[in-house]
Amino acid sequence: MRTQHWRLVVGLVVVGLLISSGLLVAKPRAVAASPLGLQATTLATTYYVDPTLGNDTTGNGSSSQPWQTLATAIALVAPNQGHTIYLNAGTHLVPNKLYIPTGVNIQGAGLSKTILTGATWTPNGATYDEGMLNFISAPAANGNQSIHDLSINGNNRSLHVGIYMQGRHNFELYNVRISDVDFAAININADGSIRYNPNDDSADAHIPPTTYVQNLKLHHFSVINAGKHMGNWMSGAVQIGGLDGAEIHDFIINSPTSDAYGLKFAKGGWFKHTHIHHGTIMADPNITSGTWRGMAASIELWNLLEGNEINNVQVNTWTSFVAWYDNNQLLATTTLDFHDNTLKLVEWCTSGVACKPQNESSWYGNLAIEVAMSNTKIHHNYIKNPGEAGIAVWSGADENVGPERKNNQISQNIFESGTTTNHRMLHVQASYIDGVKFYNNTGYGSFGIPIYIQRRDKPGIYLKNIEIRNNIFQTNEIGTLNAIVATECVVPAACTNLVLSNNSYASTNWGFFVNYGPPVTSVSLSNNWSQPAGLNLTGAKPYPFYALAGNNSFAIDKGINVGLAYTGSAPDLGAYEFSPIVITPTATAIPTATPTAIPTNTPTPTATPGPTNLLRNQGMEQGSSFWACCSVTVVNSPIYQGANALKFSQRVAAWNGPAQELNIANFQAGVTYQTKAWVRSASGTPQARIMLQIETSTGNQWLQLSPNTTLSNSAWTQLSGQVTPTWTGTLQRVTWYIETAAGTDDLYLDATELMKP
Repeated sequence: MRTQHWRLVVGLVVVGLLISSGLLVAKPRAVAASPLGLQATTLATTYYVDPTLGNDTTGNGSSSQPWQTLATAIALVAPNQGHTIYLNAGTHLVPNKLYIPTGVNIQGAGLSKTILTGATWTPNGATYDEGMLNFISAPAANGNQSIHDLSINGNNRSLHVGIYMQGRHNFELYNVRISDVDFAAININADGSIRYNPNDDSADAHIPPTTYVQNLKLHHFSVINAGKHMGNWMSGAVQIGGLDGAEIHDFIINSPTSDAYGLKFAKGGWFKHTHIHHGTIMADPNITSGTWRGMAASIELWNLLEGNEINNVQVNTWTSFVAWYDNNQLLATTTLDFHDNTLKLVEWCTSGVACKPQNESSWYGNLAIEVAMSNTKIHHNYIKNPGEAGIAVWSGADENVGPERKNNQISQNIFESGTTTNHRMLHVQASYIDGVKFYNNTGYGSFGIPIYIQRRDKPGIYLKNIEIRNNIFQTNEIGTLNAIVATECVVPAACTNLVLSNNSYASTNWGFFVNYGPPVTSVSLSNNWSQPAGLNLTGAKPYPFYALAGNNSFAIDKGINVGLAYTGSAPDLGAYEFSPIVITPTATAIPTATPTAIPTNTPTPTATPGPTNLLRNQGMEQGSSFWACCSVTVVNSPIYQGANALKFSQRVAAWNGPAQELNIANFQAGVTYQTKAWVRSASGTPQARIMLQIETSTGNQWLQLSPNTTLSNSAWTQLSGQVTPTWTGTLQRVTWYIETAAGTDDLYLDATELMKP
């Protein structure tokens, strides 16, 4: 195990959450206005569209004579010249589908200023996937274009798809918000081929695209209320497929009542070197209509080949990763690195969520992660309410067919059960499984049987080479366990080579291991202790609650070397390698996301001698520059000092407050920083505090800089404190932000400081 603390899952998940209604944005790229006409030119030009002042007949696209409609601009602006169509503030009516050529950018005046709406056509046939704005190349071509700083309103789901992109390399979408769309807000694939029949899971899903979309970038975007239940399957609010080298980050997908998935594969999926990180996905946990019922998946991606990564993403329902290809299509590398994520899952049979009917076979989603593929690494995740299957390693939709699933490693995760007793940490089931390594995980709460290994009655299939090592199984919240590991291999000799060693567990009814079926061939049992591990069990979850309490904890040096980094004479048990490093936790139970601020290309002024304020636009006199959160508004009343203050409204959670990302070149370890801010509530009287999030190559810290202080809604309150940060690894991001102990009251902010001596 690693010497630093287990990396908390959330990272900058909040970046996505911050976008949901006017929210966190990336700084718009400046494009100079130009009076040029319509001739093709190697000089990239900006053309203007104004829905109120423009005229499609007499306008020429200049800032003084704009066109009125985007359709006219698209028809007249030359492709492949790097030109930009700038949509002035206002509501732009788009009555028909538009097709944007390559090399043409679309830019709005801002999320809350430029709004596209009005498309109501009926989708059918080959154009079913298309949307309001279509970027289509067949065969694939270099798009060399971007769309940013605008919103699309689907008119109460009368819009079928918001943005459809097919076969465009070098395509970028950012600072975009799409809401109330029927089928999918964003729909992306490589070549338009079907490759997937919802009525036949295996139909053509094993055939990769002939080409992959290269260099796709989706970031700082939000999707609200999108996706559709199709009866026996569901679309995703965002659909992607056929990607190589894509990066998707700083986003929110918020569709908890849409009867649909969150982020889903399109056209059979197929992904290489795709990185999805720092986002939040809220899918529908309570689908009770149609033949597909239960919980919609927050993420479902099929056919992941080499080099894919998902990290620092928060979800509320299960995730699924399935491959239909044979292993001979894989390179000798990791297919998916799934780490540092928060799976805070909605629990069955809780308020507002239906229970699965008894003997109901068409009821899905009572698990945390579906792994029906090979060569995955699932580590350093916080999984709350893992469900009756937990991390499920199996063969896929049809458990009686191949291909073989090999070499999946699950390590250093936290599993925390809910209030029901049917939770599991790992469920290995079905056919052709070779190699599952379950190392250094921590389970706590109510688990009927944490590890269940099961094979159905079909000759010739197998489950083999399964290792359960260095784990902590502790149940102090509800009841006791029946057993820690159980096998049920109906066919003799179907289960072989099971290694159970160096695990700590609390009291059980039947001991550590029980076998319900024919004997398992080659079971190795050693050093499994019915002894509490010595967890901290106090403070914020997951850290420091699930850390080891101290040098005298039983789990110290009780592990066996399984190839993970550790200190001492042997690895510790569980997800956290004990370290004397102290990290000040926040007072919130689970830091679900961490604010980040607006990326900027503005040079940071050279530091002057003496104390330096590391916060930019500290007095709010530059409008909302450098500040992020939710919906940020410049106000001239109330103010604490100067001419302006900022109002932060439509916050989505207690942590979601005023935030600014620091220039890390000016931030040093071991230096004591003094901080203060003047804050005021718009209505209630919540308690607030100043926080600092430090993200490094080895993990994240959340430091509380000021004590909880009650805010007034009629006067300004000063928050103040100090911090002397330390960290290990390479510093990547530092974010100063304000959160409340509870609630989402609107906040005013003025006169901020983070002083470096």
